[in-house]
Amino acid sequence: PDHWWGALVAFMAGISVRIGYDLEDVSPFLTSRIAFQHEHVVMQNVRLLKRWVGDMTADDVVYQYPITDKDRQFIQNYLQTREVRVDEPIGGRYFCIHAGSGASVKQWGIEQWAMVADTLAGQLNATPILTGGDHERGLVQAIVDRMETGACVTVGDTDINQLAALFEGALVVLGPDSGPLHLAAAVQTPTVALFGAADPVEFGQWGAKNRHAILTTDIGCRPCRVLDWGGDDLANHPCVREITVGRVLDAARRVLYVD
Repeated sequence: PDHWWGALVAFMAGISVRIGYDLEDVSPFLTSRIAFQHEHVVMQNVRLLKRWVGDMTADDVVYQYPITDKDRQFIQNYLQTREVRVDEPIGGRYFCIHAGSGASVKQWGIEQWAMVADTLAGQLNATPILTGGDHERGLVQAIVDRMETGACVTVGDTDINQLAALFEGALVVLGPDSGPLHLAAAVQTPTVALFGAADPVEFGQWGAKNRHAILTTDIGCRPCRVLDWGGDDLANHPCVREITVGRVLDAARRVLYVD
């Protein structure tokens, strides 16, 4: 909502109708200003479209990522070659951990993720699959090195459509606040997200709260909304890392076995 340079670009481009929120750095570049409300970004964006779509509630929003049969087949073949069970009911498939995030202040501990992966693998009788981009290969390998259970690593092997197909078949997807967690929610898979600096009211996973857990700590400065602290020591920003392994495991079981 405070995307001032986006509003500036629209102004300089000569766009005749520029609708946005009445915030100090944005308003000068708009032709139509709307009072800001602290709510999820999905509803913030819906409100900007009101003159065309009318009044919409959260229940009216269709939040779904389309998956093709080609991508589903790719994932099925990929997992079969790695001996990951894909055709058994709950208790015999896989779950995903996407440990990376766009900002280091959002990331959880390597040892904690290894403990979660090992524990859920045993409790769910399922294979841990660690996902990520090429730039997250070191992070994922560090987690695998600390695990006692065998894991399937898909880092760099899928595009976004194939990742969606992978998430669609997962029991649950876990990770810090990141784009892939939203992708998992968009294919109707239960999720567990760890939030620190970012505001979960605005950026939490979209969907039924009993299917998408949001974990935070009680640290007083949360959410600061600052994702880049420059060269400051991350030890000074423990908001995510203070989330315990037990809470993550409890949340995973809760969203997985909801009635």
